[in-house]
Amino acid sequence: MSEKEINLLELIPILWKKKWIIFFSTVFALVLMYIYQINQKAPKTVATIEINQIPYSENLKYLKYNSFVKSLQPHFLNTKNYQLQSTINLIKNQLLDNEIIVVPSSVIEEVLINDVDKNFLFKMFVDEISQRSFLNNDLEDFTKMSSNLKLLKITKDKVNTFFIEIEIDHKDKRKLMDYLNFFENAINTEIRKKLNVTFNNYIKFIEEVNEIRIEHLINITPYAFDDEKKYIERYIKVIKGDRYVEVLQKKYDELLLSNPSEFYAARLSRDTINYGLPNQNKLKLMILAGLIGLLLGIFISLISNAIANRT
Repeated sequence: MSEKEINLLELIPILWKKKWIIFFSTVFALVLMYIYQINQKAPKTVATIEINQIPYSENLKYLKYNSFVKSLQPHFLNTKNYQLQSTINLIKNQLLDNEIIVVPSSVIEEVLINDVDKNFLFKMFVDEISQRSFLNNDLEDFTKMSSNLKLLKITKDKVNTFFIEIEIDHKDKRKLMDYLNFFENAINTEIRKKLNVTFNNYIKFIEEVNEIRIEHLINITPYAFDDEKKYIERYIKVIKGDRYVEVLQKKYDELLLSNPSEFYAARLSRDTINYGLPNQNKLKLMILAGLIGLLLGIFISLISNAIANRT
């Protein structure tokens, strides 16, 4: 054991003589690591942003709209009631007993937008983020704005609060706000468009049904009795005078089209953004590089000394 201790002590003057090799080796390793670090991209951090539902005051407007819409019915759902209440002999109404189009009320409930509320809109908002379909129309603008940002994923905590995670450069936190504004507006605009398409398709469906029913009534008129013809004419006038579509369109416009720029299905919270710590390993890497340079210098010093002793 004492021999080994003496051998270790003998290394000290050897290393001291080679101190400049050790010094420059350490400095060289540190310089290489510094050059490597300054040529790396800026450190990334993950911003976690909460997705907020519309407030109670906004949701109340949708609940009122839903209640109003559910109280309305297109005329053809009340056809039989209308016939029973007419003063025409029911026997003479056999031509009208079987409509050419029969639309169950369950179908109307499926295609009509009558369940819009904060949960419905929130689900649409989350789905749009997941599908990223809102980017198709503004892909060029999005690409320019998000050059240093990356949408990662949607997360949910134990109380069913939803968040989105966005990876950003540590120095580009200011750009995040512009990105969120664009991101939020693009999603809400896309949702409003989809709601409009769905509603307009329903209105078109109702109008087409009424057109076919009127056409059917006109076609059977030549085969009707005179008093039946009067009933058919009256029935056509009732269908044409039905204000269901007009009233429904008015209520929908008041809800979603009166101020399109103010519509939103959900919001991205700017007040509760949580920034994850960026990957800061610079100091650790410099220490590691210094140690490697130091050991390399010692190794070179010992090898060169051994070679010198042999010669």
